[in-house]
Amino acid sequence: MTDRPDLVIDGDGHVIEVNETYERIDPKYRERRPVYTQVSRGNIVRLVDGKVWGPDTECGFVGVNGNLPAPHGKAIHYRRMGTYNPWARLADMDRDQIDVAVIYPTDELPLTVTHDAGFAAARASAYNDWLYDYCEVCPQRLKGIGLVALQDVDGAIEEMHRAVSRLNMAGIQIGCTVREDTLLSDVRLSPFWAEAERLNVPIAVHGPALPSLFRSYFDINRPDHMLEASHMAHTFAQMLACSN
Repeated sequence: MTDRPDLVIDGDGHVIEVNETYERIDPKYRERRPVYTQVSRGNIVRLVDGKVWGPDTECGFVGVNGNLPAPHGKAIHYRRMGTYNPWARLADMDRDQIDVAVIYPTDELPLTVTHDAGFAAARASAYNDWLYDYCEVCPQRLKGIGLVALQDVDGAIEEMHRAVSRLNMAGIQIGCTVREDTLLSDVRLSPFWAEAERLNVPIAVHGPALPSLFRSYFDINRPDHMLEASHMAHTFAQMLACSN
C-alpha cells in the first residue's frame, strides 16, 4: 500500500484470460472451451470451438467469434504477468501507487454476443470462479466484476446472485447488446434490471460488442485500425447502450 493519504483506485483494471480460466467449465462444454495456443515465436491466439476468435490486431481480439484465417497472433509481451497472476499484479500496483483495482475481463468482454446461451453461461461461470481465486489473494485491494450471460435472463439472475453473494464480486459486467440485436432496454431484460436494483448490485456496461451499424462500418472500411474499431466505436457503442 502507499503512504499517501488519498485512496487511488484503478476503476478499469483488466485480467487477461488464460487456459486456466476455463479449467472448471461445465464438462458439457469442455471440448468447446476457449484455448490459447502459441502460433509463432512470441505470439499467441485464442481459439473458441476450434476457431480463431476475432480479427488479428496488435492489441487483442476486437470482433466476434468466426472461422478466420490463422493470424500472426497477439504478442505474448502484451500479457503482463499481473493480468493473470495476482501476486504480480499487486507488485505492479505498488509500483504504480494504486491502492485498489476494479477488475474486468478482456477476451470475454463480448460474451453477450455469443449465440449459444448455454455456452455463454458456462464460460461466465468458469470465469467467475477463476476471478474469485485471483481476487481472494488480496480481496481488500482486488475487486472483481463478475460476468453473466444475458442470453438467458433467468440464468443471468442466478449467476448474478452467485457472483455477489458467494464469490464476493463488486458488481456485474455486461456488453452493449445481447446477440447484437437486443438493446439493453428490451422489456425481456426487465427482470434482470429489477433484481440488480433489489440487490443493489452495480451493473457495468463494458464491452466491445458493437451495434451492427458500427461494426459493419469498421469491418468494411478499417477492420484492423485499433483506434477506430476499439476506442472510437467502442465509446459510442457504450454511450448508446447506456442511453437507449
